[in-house]
Amino acid sequence: MSNTLRSHRLGFTLARGGVALSAAMLLFGFVGASHDRASAAAAGTLSVVKGSNPGAGSPLASGGSATVFALQPPSGAACAGDGTKGYRIQTFLVSSSVNVDTMKFDAGGPSPSSTGATVRLPLFSSGNPLVDANPALTTGAIPNMGTFSFDINGFSASLVPNGSYRMGFACTQDTVAGKVLDKYWSVTITIAASAADQPSGFTWATGSGSTPTTTTAAPTTTAAPTTTAVGSTTTVSGATTTTASSDTTSPSDTTADTTADTTAVTDSTDSTDDTSTTLVESFGGGPDNSGGGELAVTGSSPLPVVLWGVLLLVFGRMAVLIARRIRVITDEAS
Repeated sequence: MSNTLRSHRLGFTLARGGVALSAAMLLFGFVGASHDRASAAAAGTLSVVKGSNPGAGSPLASGGSATVFALQPPSGAACAGDGTKGYRIQTFLVSSSVNVDTMKFDAGGPSPSSTGATVRLPLFSSGNPLVDANPALTTGAIPNMGTFSFDINGFSASLVPNGSYRMGFACTQDTVAGKVLDKYWSVTITIAASAADQPSGFTWATGSGSTPTTTTAAPTTTAAPTTTAVGSTTTVSGATTTTASSDTTSPSDTTADTTADTTAVTDSTDSTDDTSTTLVESFGGGPDNSGGGELAVTGSSPLPVVLWGVLLLVFGRMAVLIARRIRVITDEAS
């Protein structure tokens, strides 16, 4: 009888240990699965400012495809780590229908790269896509990212249909599974085709409302404020031969973060030169009609969670059965 009791106690102890282990692993599985499926955090709103003299750094509400602009993040904007920990800064221009919280990135920027119905593109600086820039060492702060424009070889209004878009900066971390989106800063703009605009044939304005009529239809000689902004920046970016060189100098826009700006742009140039041609060639490939299915969030397999759940049930059942009182049946004298 003593051996039976010892075996009974041992079985109950093992079953109880199995229950505890299965429950703990099941909990860790749920936590891990929740982390894999978590969305990135929208960290703040960017400010659009003039990127070239005259007026560099002052607020900019609208412009044309040749308008040179800069994006200013809010104070304290930073990635969770610096480049030594695999953190990089990406830029993006996407249709409002694209969920930035779950957007993917690869070496060429937002992935899959597309134009037309669903736009996913990096922002371009001096004709090159700005991707994989380094945040500030140690602090991970967003440095001066330089200036941007939509004056891109091969770019046209047909590639960015009229509508609402979001553009901005995103922090990603390089992992074995690829680039993981950490946080992002964005601003909403509205794009509208304009036959009067050069060179890409469209204008833009901050906000998600309709682009003002004066911006899309009025000639560049009109006195309307939005058209004046487009005209002045077009001159600066090289549309006229008399002031083409002014686009290369913007001291007031870069004085504060000269060192950080040089590091970010220099680090990103090497990785973007090879992708620039590919992205520009893809503009002629037509719209991406694959819909929203490609944005499904990928995560770890649910199989471990299911397995530990089954083991929890098995060990739990064993513990219940073993814990029952042993009934001793004796032979009664006849």
